[in-house]
Amino acid sequence: MLESQNALVQQGFPLIDTEIEIDAPEISVFKGSGYFILYLTELANYNKKIISENLIFYLQNMELIAIKAIITN
Repeated sequence: MLESQNALVQQGFPLIDTEIEIDAPEISVFKGSGYFILYLTELANYNKKIISENLIFYLQNMELIAIKAIITN
């Protein structure tokens, strides 16, 4: 995943519109050492990152494209 120039980074939890269905026909999972990432789209660039404790949400123009979960013991 690539950070777009001047990407916005915020702390907190994103507001997710539960009235609109999110279509993710294929979800890819990448497991790293101490984390895993759910890719909801093939988009590679993000311009907003929202950090909420052990979760990081990546967005491109307000579209949620990936979620990174940090594994804690």
